[in-house]
Amino acid sequence: MHINILREEVQSAARRIENKVRKALEENSLSE
Repeated sequence: MHINILREEVQSAARRIENKVRKALEENSLSE
């Protein structure tokens, strides 16, 4: 099923973005 592969790629991409956002928020809170 191609849908399953796409779903996995979307989830991994979402995790990557989530990690970037978390790191950015942590850096912003530390710099303030």
